[in-house]
Amino acid sequence: MTAAAAVTIFVVAYALIASERIHRTAVALGGAALMLLLHITDARAASSPSTPASTGTSSSCCWA
Repeated sequence: MTAAAAVTIFVVAYALIASERIHRTAVALGGAALMLLLHITDARAASSPSTPASTGTSSSCCWA
């Protein structure tokens, strides 16, 4: 059920960004807030990178 909700939020956000009726920053923040309110993800997972080494930066650089 949560996967379907996450996909729906993504598709709606993508459509809103593509239509350019609402600013993309507002859409992204609204989608993120909706994901947090529906407990699809938690704040800790949303604010930390899942794989810092894959970005090409040192994992000891910025993230604890």
